Amino acid sequence: MHSLACCKITIVAISTVLEERIANISDLHFICGCILYGARKDHYSIDADNKAVVNCMRKEMLSVIDNQELLDGRHAQATIFSVDNRRIAVVIISEASAGDSIYEIYAMSVISCYQGKGFGAQILDVVLSRFLYLDICARCLPASYKMSRLLERRGFEYHSMDKGFKVLLRTAVADYQLAGPAYERFSGVEL
Repeated sequence: MHSLACCKITIVAISTVLEERIANISDLHFICGCILYGARKDHYSIDADNKAVVNCMRKEMLSVIDNQELLDGRHAQATIFSVDNRRIAVVIISEASAGDSIYEIYAMSVISCYQGKGFGAQILDVVLSRFLYLDICARCLPASYKMSRLLERRGFEYHSMDKGFKVLLRTAVADYQLAGPAYERFSGVEL
C-alpha cells in the first residue's frame, strides 16, 4: 500500500517596493527609449523612424532633465520609478500651457516586462495624489486605451478631442474635507 502524505505549502507574497526619484542625465537614454518604444506602438505622436524627429525629442527630454522645462517653455519634470534598483517607468508632468495652472501628464511609460502587473496603476496613484487640489489633464491617442481606462477610473472625464488625441481632465478637489475619501476611492496606496 502506498501512503499519501499531505504537505502544507505556504506561499509568501513578496511585497515589491516602488521607489521614485527625479530624473537625471544618466536617465536620458532610458527616457528616450521608453518614448520611442511607445511611439512605435502608437502611444506617442512622434515618428520614431525619423532621425530629425528623434533628435528633437532627445533635446526636449534633455531640456526637461537639465532645465525642468520643455522646449516650448512649459515647466516640466521627469520622474523615474524603480523596483529593486531597476528603472521600470518614467512619468513626465508639465504645464498644460505656459504659465497655466492646469497640469498635464505629458508622458507615462512602464517598460514592457512590468506592464499588466499593477505598476502603472500604482505609479499613477502616487503621481495623482500630488494633484488633488490642481486640475490635471492627459491626452491619449486611440492606442492608449488602457491608459485612458486607468485615468477614467481615477476621476478623469472626457473633455475634448485635439488633433486625434482624446483629452481627459480631472478637476481639482474643491473641498479639503473631501480630499481623503476622494483619493481613497481611486487608490489602494496608503499615504
